[in-house]
Amino acid sequence: MERVSLSRNLGLFSATMVGIGGMIGAGIFALTGTAAGIAGSSVALVFIFNGLLTLPTAMAYAELASALPRAGGGYAIVQDGLAGANGFLAGWMSLFAYVAAGALYTLAFARFASESWLLLGLPAMGLGTGPLTTGFMMLIITIFTGLNMFGVTEAVRIGNIVTLSKVFVLSLFVLAGFVIIGRDPAAVHRITGDFLPNGIGGILAAMGLTYVAFEGFEIIAQSGEEVMDPKHTLPRAIFLSIGIVLILYVGVALVTFGLVIPQAGLSSHAYLGRLRKWP
Repeated sequence: MERVSLSRNLGLFSATMVGIGGMIGAGIFALTGTAAGIAGSSVALVFIFNGLLTLPTAMAYAELASALPRAGGGYAIVQDGLAGANGFLAGWMSLFAYVAAGALYTLAFARFASESWLLLGLPAMGLGTGPLTTGFMMLIITIFTGLNMFGVTEAVRIGNIVTLSKVFVLSLFVLAGFVIIGRDPAAVHRITGDFLPNGIGGILAAMGLTYVAFEGFEIIAQSGEEVMDPKHTLPRAIFLSIGIVLILYVGVALVTFGLVIPQAGLSSHAYLGRLRKWP
């Protein structure tokens, strides 16, 4: 009997990019403002606490995926360890989580794209924001589905380009923001003066809202059969991706509060989360 396996052609860099790309999505681009409206400038602590909360799961994935480096990640681990209906349930739970996360990422991208399209005055053929958002959602789903059909090597190459672009833009935003904040005492006050506007309850609520931002590092474990030297590469890639993303999240949260200039009569957190009613 022969066993068909996948080619091991993903190194540490590519595996780390897979995890970063899975995590940097709507969590940072769409949910930061809403979370800031709940937790104030302590939204930076929200990301730190969620990162710490993620570590036990990450350690479990790192240990088990390096011992059982197979395609399927959590499903394959549960299927080998517990068998029976447990693997079936694990597979469906994983599928549901990715459907929910993918829907959030797709909707966030499409909404930003449609509003930008209209603001730039590009031809919309009489369509409003809603129909344009639906169209952009279908377009992005089709594009990335097609890319993945070409194979893991091509998909990873495109994914690396997209992920590096996001990391570069966010890093530039954070670095430039801190330079500006360092020259403006009022910006520092906007960060320190709007801390914990809703107390510990605000932090807990914002943690529940933004925990999905750390959804994605487990994709590295799912690629276990395509990673070179999985015993060493998988754990390193998992923790590197979480660490890099956490630094970016905290930086973006602090810079956002430092740079925003709220409308008269509104605090920074009320301005950032003005569409969110609290409590």
